[in-house]
Amino acid sequence: MINESLGNKLKYEFNRHNKHEKREKNEIGFSSIRGGNIVGEHIVQFYGENETFEIKHTSYSRSVFAEGALKAVEYIVGKENGLYNMDDLIEKK
Repeated sequence: MINESLGNKLKYEFNRHNKHEKREKNEIGFSSIRGGNIVGEHIVQFYGENETFEIKHTSYSRSVFAEGALKAVEYIVGKENGLYNMDDLIEKK
């Protein structure tokens, strides 16, 4: 969504672990770390020259993801054939 809102001008970099140089201006970096009892941690970070803004979600149980899957199933039952995504589920509320 970030890239789309900026005219799809940015490139995705999925492996910053082995890169030790400055990030390019047109780069969106991704990384994945696993450990401990955290089954899902998702962080979106925006870095400015003098500040950082961060949105974070941490899950300690897969049950929260199962709960979302069950809500999606309840939503889709009885719908006509077509392409649906989580936006459709969220918009129904």
